Amino acid sequence: MNLIISKQLKEMFVDKAMVFFLIVSILIGGIAAPVIKKDYFMVTVATISFLLIVQLAPSLFTEEKENKTLETLLSTPISMKSIYRGKTLFCFLTCGCVLCLSMSIGVSISYIKYYEFVYSLLELLMICVLLLLGVYNASKQAVYYSLLSDDSRSCSLKVIVTTLLYIVLADVIAVPINIDFTKRMILRGVYLVIQLIIGIVYWIKTRKYMDKAVIFLSFRL
Repeated sequence: MNLIISKQLKEMFVDKAMVFFLIVSILIGGIAAPVIKKDYFMVTVATISFLLIVQLAPSLFTEEKENKTLETLLSTPISMKSIYRGKTLFCFLTCGCVLCLSMSIGVSISYIKYYEFVYSLLELLMICVLLLLGVYNASKQAVYYSLLSDDSRSCSLKVIVTTLLYIVLADVIAVPINIDFTKRMILRGVYLVIQLIIGIVYWIKTRKYMDKAVIFLSFRL
């Protein structure tokens, strides 16, 4: 699994467009957003993190099939489960790091510039954890769709549709709204339940079809 993560990281950093997108994402989410409108910068950070998944999705499996490199990968001693988990973890770690780094920079700038922040530190940490859970689930779905898609365009379209749902859910817990603490906690509890359900559903789906994945791919390649 570590080999898969290393492989994906090398390919990502070789891609100048992707590196540029990563840098711009952190600059916009971590610096520009809190300066322009500090109360909503967390929504911007979350949105950018989920959009990054859309950028990464085709490179996970679809481009491997298009470039005929997946055959070589499947011929190695690495199991299909390890390949799948490695690509999922790569996607999650990349987007999660962008989320956490942007949020850390943004919060620091907010305190330096405004001497306050819209949420308490406890709420901030809670939102960060919930958003990371969403990023993890979105990463799993991106890998799943990348595995099933025949071309990069169809993969991106499928991932965009699901990503929009995650962005809407993220807005619910990240946008500061004028309701009391208890109601905010209820909203976050609902978000947590939804994410857990999504996680369980995709765990079952991948577990069910993983053993057939190599056969499935052999017909697609």
